[in-house]
Amino acid sequence: MNVVIDLERMLLGEGKATRTVNEYCKWTRRLARWCELHGLDVATIEPWQIRAWVDQTVPPSRESRKQAATALSHLYRMLGRADQPHLAIRVPHKRPGKPHPLTEDERIRLRDAAILVGGRPGLATLGMLQTSCRPSEVAMWRWDGVRDDRIRFWRIKVRDWHEVPLRPALAQQLERFRPAEAEGYIFAGDKGRPHVHPNTVWEWARDVARAAGIDGVNPRRLRATAVTRVLETAGLDVAAELAGHRDPAVTKNYYAVTSWARLAEGTVALD
Repeated sequence: MNVVIDLERMLLGEGKATRTVNEYCKWTRRLARWCELHGLDVATIEPWQIRAWVDQTVPPSRESRKQAATALSHLYRMLGRADQPHLAIRVPHKRPGKPHPLTEDERIRLRDAAILVGGRPGLATLGMLQTSCRPSEVAMWRWDGVRDDRIRFWRIKVRDWHEVPLRPALAQQLERFRPAEAEGYIFAGDKGRPHVHPNTVWEWARDVARAAGIDGVNPRRLRATAVTRVLETAGLDVAAELAGHRDPAVTKNYYAVTSWARLAEGTVALD
């Protein structure tokens, strides 16, 4: 299937990860086979026919529909289709999950385990826990972004620069990890990659969490932990600034009351 080969070459040439390219090519190959079975041309297929393919063969989950739509967006960009037929794929709306921050005991245990484990895994885990950074942001931390009391980094999700305070524990670990001639990315990659992949950062955090005896840790939980802690002690506006949310309403999606005592305190006004 020449169209799949051409798509693979284009995406790899644009610098996309091999794993991502393979996923996009997988969906393109599925559509091409369906078109062949129905006597259609994948390059000229109509949007309503793509909709039929989706309804007949693609699982209804948001993840599957989103991957298929993204793959075809690249395919028809390559083919110069101005009508963007991939828009016929309806992707279910994402349902925000209930925030589930670590308890205070878990937060302290994870912080202490990160310091004890040390190295890149410990530093990255502590970084997410104390800055609310996403794995993709931690992966792109640079030494020239580290100041005495703050760190500045690029947020790839929203494509802007953001700056947050450095807590003493994190500042100390950064200083301990800093090489003699600190330059470039803090978590440098290998095999020619400028920095580690976000998945690597997350794997480090899971390893540290296991060392701390904490189950079910994920990036959203660490971000929710930082946001919740700051919101409860300094207020919504400060928590929104830490998380880099322009709309504080978004910050509330990461917040959950962490203790019965705080909930009971809040209901005093109901007496």
